[in-house]
Amino acid sequence: MLLTTPRLFLRPFKEGDFTALRELAAYPVIFRFRSRSTITEDETREFLARCQESAFETPPSMYAFALVMRDTSRLIGECGLNRLKEAPTEAYLWFSLHPVFWQQGYMREAASAVLDFGFREALLERIHASCHPDNLASRHVLERIGMHPLQKTGTIEPSPRIHFGLSSAEWSSGPR
Repeated sequence: MLLTTPRLFLRPFKEGDFTALRELAAYPVIFRFRSRSTITEDETREFLARCQESAFETPPSMYAFALVMRDTSRLIGECGLNRLKEAPTEAYLWFSLHPVFWQQGYMREAASAVLDFGFREALLERIHASCHPDNLASRHVLERIGMHPLQKTGTIEPSPRIHFGLSSAEWSSGPR
């Protein structure tokens, strides 16, 4: 399962990605708008193990993609979908990007490819996402890929979140 964009390869994670993921987790700014402030080495190992296990599930509970630069093969981030247990035809979009590559359109490029995969290949009916109200960059990415804010409100400690959604029908008919 390899997705391509003009500048990126989106591929499944492998064990050898541990060091690159640890480099990503070393930037405190990555956690500014998250519910946790660190990712431990053990949590990175657990994530990579979950990625491997999910590949053997039918249907997979998670689609996790390493964002790799096409020209240098450098892993610069992650993007994926987690199926909702209570609604298996729906998933939650998540992403993270190395700060050096912020504000260059990489995440919009990757997230758009993952949405397309989710609707066309994984046959999802709806994809959700959320971000902290002050996280203007993530909000901008979500809006640029066609997701729209929902009326639903909620809190993930310690702060409120803005919830976004997009249906398969909206994706098929909307401009990007």
